[in-house]
Amino acid sequence: MNEIVKIVISLFIGIISGALTVYTGIGASMMVPLVMFFGLIKDYRTAVGTMLLSVFTPAFIFPVYSYYKSDRLDLNIGIPIAIGYIIGNYITSIYFMDSINNEVLYLIFGIYSLVVSYVFIKKSKYIF
Repeated sequence: MNEIVKIVISLFIGIISGALTVYTGIGASMMVPLVMFFGLIKDYRTAVGTMLLSVFTPAFIFPVYSYYKSDRLDLNIGIPIAIGYIIGNYITSIYFMDSINNEVLYLIFGIYSLVVSYVFIKKSKYIF
């Protein structure tokens, strides 16, 4: 694939994911399947590492501030989750990152996606 095409597709994925993150909080989690679907990255762990780089904390400064101004931010819940998130990221990336093979990671992400999809489709009340 041409490098310019890769850059354009990556930019598109970033824009869509950034917009979805602001509205739903799920933008970052869809980056991994998208970069793999478009063939930009073949390895699951590389896709996850790249996604983590792309959603580094400064990317959330403006949306978090907007939610804060709109009084739609619960700091008593958000700060402990952020601290736990940092601890979980640190421990997992240092000690456990290479302990699960790619096929198991695909299965885990697939099951997670199915469960999350079911929960949100059920909540939509359009189908069930």
